[in-house]
Parts: sequence; C-alpha cells; structure tokens
Amino acid sequence: MFEQEKGDCTEFRDAATGMNHFEAHGDRWSSLDDSDALALAVVMDRLFQRGGFAVEEMPGRYDMLIQPSGDCRAAALVSENEEGEPGVDSVYPVLRGRRNALRVAHVHEWLMPVQAEAEVYAAPFGTSGELADALVFFDPFYCRDREALAARKEDGAEAEFLLSAWAYRAAPAGEKPAPALRRHQVASEYLFRLTVRDVAPAEFCGYPVWKLGVDFGEGGPQELPAFLYAPERALNGLVPQAGDEIEGQLWLCGHLASAFEEWNS
Repeated sequence: MFEQEKGDCTEFRDAATGMNHFEAHGDRWSSLDDSDALALAVVMDRLFQRGGFAVEEMPGRYDMLIQPSGDCRAAALVSENEEGEPGVDSVYPVLRGRRNALRVAHVHEWLMPVQAEAEVYAAPFGTSGELADALVFFDPFYCRDREALAARKEDGAEAEFLLSAWAYRAAPAGEKPAPALRRHQVASEYLFRLTVRDVAPAEFCGYPVWKLGVDFGEGGPQELPAFLYAPERALNGLVPQAGDEIEGQLWLCGHLASAFEEWNS
C-alpha cells in the first residue's frame, strides 16, 4: 500500500496513483514570512519556549508536542535516538476542521519520519469511491490514525473526518469561472475558487491569520464544509469579508474526528 518511487529532493511519486507528493513543510513557513527559515524559528520558539506545549502520546516511537489551545496550532513530532536522546522529527500546523463523512481509498505514507506522516485519499459520499474522485489531504495525527485508516480502507465504511486548509495565496476571484477545487502540482495542494461564508480572526505563533468558513463542495453534488486559514502574507493586503469570492492556492488537511478528542465536534 505504501510503495513509492523517489523523485527530486523531497518529492515522491505514489506508485498506485501516479501523483507526486511533496514530503516536507517548508511551503507552510514561506506563506508566513519573507524567510521560511525565520518563520520556522519563530514557530519553534513559540512552541518550545514561550508558547508552551501539551504532550499527546502516540502509538509507537513518537509523541506529539502541541500548543495547548487555539484553532490554528503548531505541533512537533519527537522521538528518541539510539542513544536515548530526544529529537524533533517534524514540525507543522494543526488546524481545527469541520466534519465530513468520507471513505478512505488510499494512503500515501511519507518515507521520513518512518510511519509518522501521510496523506490520505478519501472519497466523498455520492461519488464512485475511486481514486480519481478522492480528495487528498495531509493527516497531522497519522501516528494515531494509522491503524484506523487501514481498517477503514479495508472495510470500505465511511468515517468522520475534520477538514481544513492552509492558504498559500488568496486574492479576489476573477471573472473566469472555475471549480471550487482543482488539483495543483502535488497531492494535497489545490487551486481554489470559493465563497467566504464567515470570517473570524485567529493567529498562528504570533502571525495574524484569518479563519474562513468555506465549502469545498461548492457547485457540486456534495457539501464539504471546512475552515480555510489564510495568513496575512498569503492575502497580500486583502481583508476577507463574508460573501467574498476568492481564489488562490491551498494545502488541504484532514484527520479522523476521533483522533483529537478536543476537536471531536
């Protein structure tokens, strides 16, 4: 199920789907600041020094350190090396999402860190369930979801997922119509054209962020409610309002509703 073929740098092609997967988080930091290294340093400082963290125990070798509150949090996967010394394996955003019923079609597990991160292919209700119909999203709780996702794929049953997204860029929509979501260059990244349903301010490690209520199923047969988190840098001066039509590029995220009890609603 997890057979992969290595491409350039951190980009890998999934043998089952033929889609490319970018197995790193640098694009998230680039959307926050002029320097992705500076943004990551700010996130690490907030997580480990000023912001504090809660420990979420995961099955296997990893634990998650996650900011204790907020809709838009930083989290780190940590583990011990062979000498028993702790180290940080990965750092990424964890976003509060909205509930959707989906069927797991495929899982693309990242090579590094081992059995810790993955992107899930999941088909909305009312579609054929084939890979071509599936949304692809990064699962921040894959360490915990891994066995449950395999079981859901095996039995074909629907599962409740919480969907959210992180905007790399957003602007007022142009005149040319387009689907709500269409695939971009790598899996879990999409070009979008969406209507903003509601707006609320948020923040991520001190960076201002807008939390936008949207519907990824807009214009289609199935509603797929989600939150889109847009850093100020990604908006380039745009102040979103309810009713606005916006377009841009996003990174899609999702996890089983049962993976993080605090967000199980």
